[in-house]
Amino acid sequence: MHTLRHVFATLFWLSSALLIAFCLLFGIPFVSRFAASKVLHMAGCKPAGFDIQAVCPEGSYAEPFIPLGHWMTSAAAPYILVFNFGILLALWTLACVGLFIAWQIFRARSKKARIEEAFQSNHMDA
Repeated sequence: MHTLRHVFATLFWLSSALLIAFCLLFGIPFVSRFAASKVLHMAGCKPAGFDIQAVCPEGSYAEPFIPLGHWMTSAAAPYILVFNFGILLALWTLACVGLFIAWQIFRARSKKARIEEAFQSNHMDA
């Protein structure tokens, strides 16, 4: 039980840190443009020009990043992030909450077991 507590704690902090990093990377105006451009480049999309957005192959995983990769829409990055990735962000947040709850449950069980063990050892000594 001691190790499960640490596993859930580590998963919670890792998941939370990655969620915050994703939101900062793709939610800050003008920073999101460069990050989205890298994602679009890795997906094999044609880069955005002055007056056109990037063009990706049909069904590409990078399609939600297209508006973030254009210079004219980078100022609206927080709105675009929520609009394009709202469900992902909500599920990711729920996963963080679930990991936190599991961590606290195992933490409480571990604390209860230590208290009972200390109580029993005190009664055995007496």
